[in-house]
Parts: sequence; structure tokens; C-alpha cells
Amino acid sequence: MEKLQNYIKIAEFYFEVDDATSSESYVRKSSQLVERTEDRELQLRFEVCFARSLDHARKFLQAASKYHWLSLQSGIVNHSICNKLELEF
Repeated sequence: MEKLQNYIKIAEFYFEVDDATSSESYVRKSSQLVERTEDRELQLRFEVCFARSLDHARKFLQAASKYHWLSLQSGIVNHSICNKLELEF
């Protein structure tokens, strides 16, 4: 699952530099691999990237639903995941 970790990390880096268009390709690549992992933190990091990708694509209802789902997850206490959820306006 090292490939999945790399794809998610690249997508997160692209989001950090406000290049959501480039990150979408890595979110799509990681979506094919995320179902094979049992690493909960990695799954949550993917879901955060996916929600941000939906937000960028102006699919606001789907993004809001994903953000709400993420807020209800018990493993989201991890500080690094909470930082990924912070939105910049």
C-alpha cells in the first residue's frame, strides 16, 4: 500500500499549494487502491482529499455530505487529519 500512501501524499501536497486540478488525478488513482487497505488513517486521509476534490469541482452538496460523514468518524481525532480538513478562504 506504499503506492496508495504516495498518491494520497501527492494529492495533499497539491491541495496545500492550491492546485486542486492536479490533485484530482491522484485522488482518482488512489480511489482504485483505497478499498484494498485496512489502514483507517489512510482511508480517512483519502476521504478528506476526495471531499476537497468534490468541493473544488463545485459539487457542494456531495462535498458537504462527505464533510459531515467525516465529522462523525471516530478516528478523525488525529491532529494531522483535522489539519487537512481546515479550509482556506
